[in-house]
Amino acid sequence: MTYDYTLKIINAVGIEYELSHDTDNIIIEKVEGLDPPPVDVNTAYSPTDGTSFRSAHAQQRNIVLHLALIGDVEAQRLRLYKMFTPKQALTLFFTNRLRDVKTVCYVETPEFDIYAKPERAVISLICPSPWLESAVPVDYEPGYEVPTFEPPFSIELDEPIPFSEVVDHPTSIIVNRGDSKVGFTAKITFTGEVTGLKITNETTGDFFKLDYSFQSGDVLTLDTRHGKLSVICRRSGSTADSNLIFYIADGSRWVKLPVGVNRVGITATTGLSYITAEISVSLLYGGV
Repeated sequence: MTYDYTLKIINAVGIEYELSHDTDNIIIEKVEGLDPPPVDVNTAYSPTDGTSFRSAHAQQRNIVLHLALIGDVEAQRLRLYKMFTPKQALTLFFTNRLRDVKTVCYVETPEFDIYAKPERAVISLICPSPWLESAVPVDYEPGYEVPTFEPPFSIELDEPIPFSEVVDHPTSIIVNRGDSKVGFTAKITFTGEVTGLKITNETTGDFFKLDYSFQSGDVLTLDTRHGKLSVICRRSGSTADSNLIFYIADGSRWVKLPVGVNRVGITATTGLSYITAEISVSLLYGGV
């Protein structure tokens, strides 16, 4: 049997198991929970007909693997015990022709029907995040020359278009082709003294600013992803990280990237030329 997808896990101790190509031992009969997650829609009574929308909340994801054990059945059952230890965290990876995604799960119930022919297992995994994250992040390097088009494109003889534009501060055009607003990680290196560092999504107007004086050799790591918010600086020659949470300026927000085109710029009050930056984005998808 062959599959037109790949499904594998990395368990809590870092051991990788690829289930979709282990067809001499395990057959995947069905995988539930890879479609968009259910959503709670909260409404309130309206004096007119119907109701008024209040909010919506995507629920956690529940992935269920239906497996058939073949070959040395008892050996495979014991191997699955090690793969799917109850309460333990694991990372599940799923790849098909169009998407390569991953999600962190916790083992809820590994159930085995040892009297079935062939013996079968049903593994229930609880994923706190409703979204599937792209397995390979996309990296951007903000610069002073910004592309102004993406292929495919068409240029009319009498209507030329610019290939790029020159800007006065490091800028990246980041296209969120996922299904949800997403955060990012930014690694910023300083080669001189910099004050008033500010990262802005120029499309939405949201910004993140630090009232802090960076020195040559400092490396700042900013994480705006949901559940992972942090702003950490490591000074050159130091082995300890400094938490800069108390230096966040008034009006700042943990900048996000809505679905679509986002223009992200980096500015500073002084020392802008001493900055180099890398931004890493992992897109979020509702299903495969």
